[in-house]
Amino acid sequence: MELNRKPVREIRWGDVLATVWANRMVGRCDWYSVTISRRYRKDRRWHYTSSLRYRDLMNARRVARGAHLWIWWNDPRSVRRFWWFWRK
Repeated sequence: MELNRKPVREIRWGDVLATVWANRMVGRCDWYSVTISRRYRKDRRWHYTSSLRYRDLMNARRVARGAHLWIWWNDPRSVRRFWWFWRK
C-alpha cells in the first residue's frame, strides 16, 4: 500500500473540504473514495477534523455533491458515456 499518495481532487466550500482518493488494487477495478473534513484555525495554524458543526452541514452537502459529480464525470466506467450516447 502506498502511504504518501496524493488526492486526485479537493473540493472546498467554506471551511468544509471533500477529498477524492483514487484506489487501485491488483486484479480489481479502480474505485474512488471520498473523505469530508472541516478545517479550523488554532494557535495560528490550520488543523483538520472529521467532526462537523451544525452550520457546516449544508457546506458538507455541497462538497459531497461536487465530489459525486467529479467522480461521475471522470470515472471511465461511468454511465455518463451511455447517457451521452443516448442523448444524441
